[in-house]
Amino acid sequence: MSSVDGVKRKIKMLQQQADDAEERAQTLQRELDEEQQAREKKSTVKSTVKSTVKSTVKSTVKSIVCTPGAPATRATTAIWLVGRPLSSVDSIEEPSQLPVRGVALRRMYYEMKTNKATLPIACSTVADEVLSFWVNANIITTAKPHVVAKLKHIHQEHIRVSKHKHRRTATQVTLEADFTMSMSKLFDIAHADWERQTKIPEDRQFLMDQRGPRQMAMTTEDMNYRQCSAERSTPRRCSTYGSKQDP
Repeated sequence: MSSVDGVKRKIKMLQQQADDAEERAQTLQRELDEEQQAREKKSTVKSTVKSTVKSTVKSTVKSIVCTPGAPATRATTAIWLVGRPLSSVDSIEEPSQLPVRGVALRRMYYEMKTNKATLPIACSTVADEVLSFWVNANIITTAKPHVVAKLKHIHQEHIRVSKHKHRRTATQVTLEADFTMSMSKLFDIAHADWERQTKIPEDRQFLMDQRGPRQMAMTTEDMNYRQCSAERSTPRRCSTYGSKQDP
């Protein structure tokens, strides 16, 4: 009898152990399910917040760009290494001097970004405006197709420098420095034979100054003379001609 009782006790003990193991397994499964649900809930909340923030930012930017009269910040209008686009070459700080490369490029970007012009059309528009400055200076220029080609070349230079702007290598930094320095140089469209064909010494001196220190400027008398000359069919000079002076 004692052996039978022993077997029964052992069976009972094993049954208890099995019940305890099953209970522990159920507890672990519940904890695992709760943890999984918490992760899914956290992921859903994170996705919702991200979507809301993205939508809000997009809506805000759109309202700034599209709303008439909305003030534009420098961050939304400035072109990297170039500056703010110009609505007209005449709007430069020194309209009595010949435009520099940076002014021409800023003017091109205005046409392309604001007026949605293609590159060829933008270059043609800017070429006409720049050429008018050289006409006022009485300096013979290269033909308009060559001016357009020069404008396209400047634009391509900017694209090339911008291509790796996030790389801060020594080569990239040097390229950026050289490009920035070139923006303050004269957008030179003088005819190859300009010096021989320019008869007035002051006009020759003016171009050499614009290529260098840029200390000279066209006076009102210069402008009057150019207008008077344009109205005449003969190349005789007008008495209202005035000397180019230092600003």
